[in-house]
Amino acid sequence: MPKTLESDALAAIAELRDPLGVLSIYVDADPERQSTDRPPWAVAVKDGLRDLLHRTKEEGPRERWAALKERVDDMEAEIAETLATATSGRGRVLFAGIESGATRRMTLQMPLETRVVLEDGPYLRPLVAALDAGRSTGIVNVSRSGVEVHEWRLGAAREVEEAEFQDRSDRDREKKGPAAAIPARGQQTAPQHDRHEQTIDDRRHRFLASMADRVGALAAERRWSLVLVTGDPRVGPSLLDRLSLEDGVEVVPVWRAFEGRPAHEVADALMDEIRAAAARRRGRLVERVEGESGATVGLAPTLFALHERRVAELLYDEGRDHRGARLPDGRLVPEPEAGAAGAEGATSEPRLVERMIEAALAGGADVVPLTGDEAARVSPHDGVAALLRW
Repeated sequence: MPKTLESDALAAIAELRDPLGVLSIYVDADPERQSTDRPPWAVAVKDGLRDLLHRTKEEGPRERWAALKERVDDMEAEIAETLATATSGRGRVLFAGIESGATRRMTLQMPLETRVVLEDGPYLRPLVAALDAGRSTGIVNVSRSGVEVHEWRLGAAREVEEAEFQDRSDRDREKKGPAAAIPARGQQTAPQHDRHEQTIDDRRHRFLASMADRVGALAAERRWSLVLVTGDPRVGPSLLDRLSLEDGVEVVPVWRAFEGRPAHEVADALMDEIRAAAARRRGRLVERVEGESGATVGLAPTLFALHERRVAELLYDEGRDHRGARLPDGRLVPEPEAGAAGAEGATSEPRLVERMIEAALAGGADVVPLTGDEAARVSPHDGVAALLRW
């Protein structure tokens, strides 16, 4: 599976660290629940910040609470913008280092759970699930008059490129006009017409072949994980048959007419196909885990592979978590293993899957949360598995 733009975005955010912690604010600005004065997500975030400050003051040390309070006060305008109904994007995420002052922001048109979290690093798990569901998809709409290329990513669609087929038919017909007007040559009209149509078809096939090359280049450049080819079934296969993509990119033909419709309408109409392809992608990964020697299942083996940076794809059940520990040498281990070893200096890790996500991203691995049937298939193995580089 080729690396995606979403993987790059996650890896950059995961690098954010702060000695006093990173504040993560998630907002689900559901347009169906907004109000003009106090939208529910704004109330939830402000309540969450108040509760977080209260807990931090009680737990100590006082210096950390004071730094957190000062940072929240300094970010008042930035937090207000994140919560505002006028701000674009349904899903909004704000990460802020308490001591460093570093911030990272992301907006997407995907639903998120509104919450406030303070940890050593950014709280990534909700964002991982949203970015995996919103992986970049190319939509190629083919008609007799041209090709429209759209991209759907993180819940939003936009037009990437449009190319019109120039058949020059009017000029060709002008050249043939006098011959058809001579009665003695009338018998040649039909063959001339057939040859003319054949010429147009040949030009269209060459045009679609060139567009297939262009779509292949766009797919590699924008790192699409899925390409939907839609439009007119009389001409669409000419592009589809010539389309060459990287290994792991699925191509799905959907012969439905969308010519001239805006990108967001086309993407909305194809949402079932996008979701079905995402489920197939996850299913193929689980099949590889079950059938390949270059894979590992279970918590302890996967943690060891992460430590050695051998993981290419980390898979985990989105509905489960584990407690664990970090040993003095940096290794993550399941909680029972840390207790049995009696390691001095081990620190508790109550959100072990979160730490696994961080380790996977630091090692350049892709991260795939599993739900439904795919999650059930790895459930007997602690809900954790990985495909390995070696």
